[in-house]
Amino acid sequence: MIESLLRCAALTALVAAAGCFGGSGKQSLAQDSKRCYVPEVSLPETPMAAQFPEIKLRQFRAMPPFDSRQFVVCRGGGEYAADYYRAWLGAPEDLIAAQTERYLAAAGLFKAVYDVGSGTMTDLGLDGVLTELVLDYRDPQAPVARVGLRLALLDERSPSFAVLFTAEEKAESPISGNDACQAVSDALQETLKRLTKRLSLAKLHLR
Repeated sequence: MIESLLRCAALTALVAAAGCFGGSGKQSLAQDSKRCYVPEVSLPETPMAAQFPEIKLRQFRAMPPFDSRQFVVCRGGGEYAADYYRAWLGAPEDLIAAQTERYLAAAGLFKAVYDVGSGTMTDLGLDGVLTELVLDYRDPQAPVARVGLRLALLDERSPSFAVLFTAEEKAESPISGNDACQAVSDALQETLKRLTKRLSLAKLHLR
C-alpha cells in the first residue's frame, strides 16, 4: 500500500514540476511558480538478520515549525521562515514515516514492517517524531539540509504501551545547486542508517 502511494506521489511530483495548482490571472502566475516534492531514500543493499518480531508504525508527528508542508528555511540570524514556492506533496511527518517504513523493511531488522494503515496486529509498535526538517541557509556559501528523527519502540501488548527503547539521531547534507529535496533525502537516509544501527544494538525485554 505504502509503495503504491509513493509511486503515485513520485509521479505527481514529476507532474508538479510544471506547477502544482491551477488558477487564472495573477493567481495562476503565482501558483504556477510553486513546486511540490517527495523525499526518497536509497534502501540498504544488504539486509540484516531479523532479530525482532513484526512491528507496526504508528502515526508519526512533527515538532513545530517543522510540521509545515512548505519548506522550512533557516535564514541569517537563526530566523525560521516558510518557503512559499516549495512545498512537500503531503504532510512531512507522513512522508518521513513512509520512507522509514521502506528503509526498516529493507534493513531486515524486524521480521516484518507494517505501515500505520495496516490492520495487522503486532507485538511491537514504532512511534516517530520528526524533530527537525530544515534548509539551513545561514551560510549562503555552504547551505545544508538537516533532518532529525526520534523513534520509540513500544510494547503493543502492554496496557500502558510500555516504551522498550528510544533513540534520536540527526544528520545534515549539503544542498547542491537548488536541489534541496535531494539534500533532505540524503540527510534522512543517514539519519535512518544511524537509527537502524542503534536499534540493532538494543536489548529488548520481550515476554
